[in-house]
Amino acid sequence: MQKNLLTGIGISSNDEPYSAGREAVSQAIEKAGNHPDFGLFFCAGKKYCENEKKIKLAAKGAHDAFMSANPKCAWIGCSTAGIFTKDKALFDSVAAVAGQSDFIRCSAGVGQSASRNPKKAAESACFNAINSLKLDQYIDSYIMFQSTKNKSVKELSRLKNFALVALHSGFTLRRDGIGDGVAQGVRSALGLNTAVAGGSASNSAIEKNYIFANGKVFDDAVVCLYVFSNLKFGTGFSSFYEKTKKTALVTKANGNFAEEINNVKASDAYADISGIEKSAIRKGAWLGEGFWKPCLESIEEKAEVPAGLKGSFLMKAAVESPLAVLDIEARPWPRMIKSFTKKGQIEFYTKINEGNALALACANMKKAVSCSADSIRGSMQDVGNNPGLTLAFESIGPKLLLGKNSEKALSESKKSAKTSSLLGIYTLSEIFSAEGMPATDSYLSCCSISFSQEMVTKTKFI
Repeated sequence: MQKNLLTGIGISSNDEPYSAGREAVSQAIEKAGNHPDFGLFFCAGKKYCENEKKIKLAAKGAHDAFMSANPKCAWIGCSTAGIFTKDKALFDSVAAVAGQSDFIRCSAGVGQSASRNPKKAAESACFNAINSLKLDQYIDSYIMFQSTKNKSVKELSRLKNFALVALHSGFTLRRDGIGDGVAQGVRSALGLNTAVAGGSASNSAIEKNYIFANGKVFDDAVVCLYVFSNLKFGTGFSSFYEKTKKTALVTKANGNFAEEINNVKASDAYADISGIEKSAIRKGAWLGEGFWKPCLESIEEKAEVPAGLKGSFLMKAAVESPLAVLDIEARPWPRMIKSFTKKGQIEFYTKINEGNALALACANMKKAVSCSADSIRGSMQDVGNNPGLTLAFESIGPKLLLGKNSEKALSESKKSAKTSSLLGIYTLSEIFSAEGMPATDSYLSCCSISFSQEMVTKTKFI
């Protein structure tokens, strides 16, 4: 069968960051036909992410390799808590994917100062990418004509040619999450007819997260790869949480703080609906240094979650039974808790609104195993029988819940990816669009985007 999309994945664990970046990208390019149109590059582990000097060297190595193969290649990437392929999870390596196709056009965009105004930064990233995207006015127009000429109005209304892979700097120990604002900016810039998948950068140190675009490194920005595709593609989303019958209402809020839930102090309300003893919820507990940092370090070191955190109310509040905001269809969207304050408030990493309906969410261990696989399977539904490339963005949540059993999750993902090249990263939050939904920010979930070898039209091009 003809290959309309050539892809390659490269991996390096070279101790020298520049060499690692160059090696991984060079491997990917060689497998993808030596003239990449687009690429992605990810760094995991202290070897590359512990300081800005190392991360810049790794990104420079990647950029030099992409540019030596094709000076017009558009690429983005980020630091991450971990990387996974079909065969293994990597926590102290760099990885790259390169793609080459006559039927895909790509461009990269950047929006800076994301922590100050994430919506504006996302809009800027999207518009910069849109403005630099170049289509072939003859070939692309003809393919679009062939793919639409015999379709009904209903079929035309569902057609999508544009996709966006978005990465942002996410939350750190000192900085709140920006995912909600990024999703708003993407919706504002692109509307509903663009498929979206991506997530936040991460880093076991949680001091700074780094993102890359076309050779430049940022720690407070949104980057995106904007894709026009004449090949079939699809997105998928999965969550491993179920809504319980224990619901509540935010009755007093201020910014990221829920001050009262059900007209009582927020921390007391959480104790009531979660079944945790009020005395166990230490008011003033901050999940940053005490929770996320050791958890991310345990993932990087391929170890179990520290014994002191297992079964703790912090683990329950953050991963096992988080509070979830309910949307108009009563779907639960878990919210990441930052701290329980001494005043009895609950501080979230993102804004919480007075009047928000909440529910206690419960992690389903079976779904945690299949979360990534279910997302990948969903992205395959519109791709046909000949997938070419899958990118997956998975929350660190399943890793924390499953521990050593997370190998099962990797095995399930491999089955779902079929013949597709697969590269995924572990994130702190995800951004996606699904059928009937615009770009949305999510925590503790997985989203994927897959591209097919099959064209959107059956017309043969010789």
